Amino acid sequence: MGNDHKIIKGKIVTGGRSIEQIREANKGQNMSEEDFQNIQKAYDHFNGVIALFRLLKIPHSKTYYLAGWEQAYDEQIMLGMFYAEQANPFQDIYKDDLDLFRKDWQARDYDTRCAFALIEKDIEIIIEISGELDEGQEPEGG
Repeated sequence: MGNDHKIIKGKIVTGGRSIEQIREANKGQNMSEEDFQNIQKAYDHFNGVIALFRLLKIPHSKTYYLAGWEQAYDEQIMLGMFYAEQANPFQDIYKDDLDLFRKDWQARDYDTRCAFALIEKDIEIIIEISGELDEGQEPEGG
């Protein structure tokens, strides 16, 4: 059975989670209390954003990779990504430096160095925009 890739337009629904819920979801990942607080801030900023996602569906799992969003959501996405970066153990260039992050974001010099992904419960699907993607094909509208 092969992987099934689709482009989905959806609304992010990650707001209002308690630190305890975030701690439980990330159990065993050796995260600090500050990491949990930053994830909570990221989730609260992402909440309500309507975006495009690449859906990777494999047996027993669906993962939604952020692929694009309307300019109206850019500030929300930028702040969400900043706080997500604060909990990233592999990258510290922006540690506690929102000004540098914002400067790089606005100059389009920011590179996540990885895909930003959410799980099925984090997305309210609005519409499936396209079917399976061919190798190397970019999503429409993203």
